[in-house]
Amino acid sequence: MKFFKLFIVCVFAFSFISCSNSDDTIPEIEQEIEIDPTIIGSWDLTSLTTSIYSTTTTSQGTISESNSEGEGSNIDIIVIFSENPNISTAVGTYSIELTTDFGGGQIITQTFDDLNLNNFFGEWSLDENQLIINTPLNNTLNATITSLTENTLIYNSVLEEEFTNSNNELVVNIINQSYIYSR
Repeated sequence: MKFFKLFIVCVFAFSFISCSNSDDTIPEIEQEIEIDPTIIGSWDLTSLTTSIYSTTTTSQGTISESNSEGEGSNIDIIVIFSENPNISTAVGTYSIELTTDFGGGQIITQTFDDLNLNNFFGEWSLDENQLIINTPLNNTLNATITSLTENTLIYNSVLEEEFTNSNNELVVNIINQSYIYSR
């Protein structure tokens, strides 16, 4: 009788182990295949926002600062990222309404029409989520890609530019922009 009880316990234990093992081998449910998106190709610019921190140094050493915020409108821009060579080009125009705070309560809002992105594009490289574009004006556009899917490209860029204006004043701009593209 002890042998029979031991046999029943062993059969039950074996059945339990077998059942638990079979539960681990549930057939895999077919999952969506993730598309490996690429930046190569044509992209339509759908949204552009910008903020500019600017300093101007006069010949007498006086420094003035201003801050600007703006949003693109009437956007008709197509950007093309090609490879071998890695060149980005942009065609089309957009408008932007830019509100500038010169400090001391002096705020000016201006609309600029028929703008293009030609000076912000050139030879490009991509390192993980970092897009780097060497522009024709010898500036470097550093952008962080926050989304890249088959149909959407979103990146935030920082461009620092320095030049002497027509009054022989040194102007330094730090331009932060957010771009949203679709295809």
